[in-house]
Amino acid sequence: MNTVLTTPRPRADQAMALNMTLLSHNELQGFGGMGEGIAMQMADDGRRILWMAHESAPKDFTGVDVSDPRNPRVIVQTELPHMKMRSNSLDVVGNLMVVARQVKELGAKPAGFDVYDISTPEVPRLVSHFDASGPWSRGVHAVWFVDGKTVHMASGAADFQPIDPKDDQIYRIVDISDPAQPRETGRWWYPGTRVGDTAPPPKRLPGIFDTGFRAHNTNVFPQRPDRAYVGYIDGGAGKVLMGTGLASLRASIIHTSLGQSAPLSSTHSSLTTHSPRSNSGSTVCVKPLKGGEGFHFETTLMSLMLEMS
Repeated sequence: MNTVLTTPRPRADQAMALNMTLLSHNELQGFGGMGEGIAMQMADDGRRILWMAHESAPKDFTGVDVSDPRNPRVIVQTELPHMKMRSNSLDVVGNLMVVARQVKELGAKPAGFDVYDISTPEVPRLVSHFDASGPWSRGVHAVWFVDGKTVHMASGAADFQPIDPKDDQIYRIVDISDPAQPRETGRWWYPGTRVGDTAPPPKRLPGIFDTGFRAHNTNVFPQRPDRAYVGYIDGGAGKVLMGTGLASLRASIIHTSLGQSAPLSSTHSSLTTHSPRSNSGSTVCVKPLKGGEGFHFETTLMSLMLEMS
């Protein structure tokens, strides 16, 4: 029996592209497999540098000069310290870049994030490393760095022991106002997931659908530094956290679950856009990890607001 393979063809009811034109393509020196980290830098000399994190070893991150979008050029590509780790996520503000460090085995290093000076893009300079390694930690999976001084991240911690190993990454906040001396200033986790919690453990999804009550994206916008929009995998779509937890090492005192995208589904990430309307509402767009379709909804949470100290 012969099998004929064909490529997808455009259909009248399913456009392959709409009002978009591919300008160029770069194979990144044979190492694709990009992760969830991609950020643009406007270099001091006026060039536009696109930074990308690799999802798996051996490569760490790649910088591409896209000043001429029709002629992208790789200007730097770095190696990971070893094969049992990945970078996966990065963010850039000005000439600072934060890169996640996640390992495959609990307790391995380096696990956390690195801060780089990229004022000379061809030669990124390591400024500091924030250590998030520990007996129950795989390090940092995703970082959010948009204000130039604070890293919000999904991370394990040396002193956080989850009841279920799949719940190992929580929401942590690190101050890098001094890039050479990063320090943790806050954290939050889903109640009932840590050894010693007084809250009952959350009801788990069955069998293969159980991928953990753990943080993924942790979005905090400079316009609202007292509010975080967090995708918490099995914990539901778009966790909204408010309270003094963002300014101290104790957990937030208020959190609001905005629901799951579908039965037996998990929330991978969310994108929030601030509304210019007078009611100060926000639109949250959710990307399911598995099951269900992406959706968006609007919510106004002024009645639940508790300003950070």
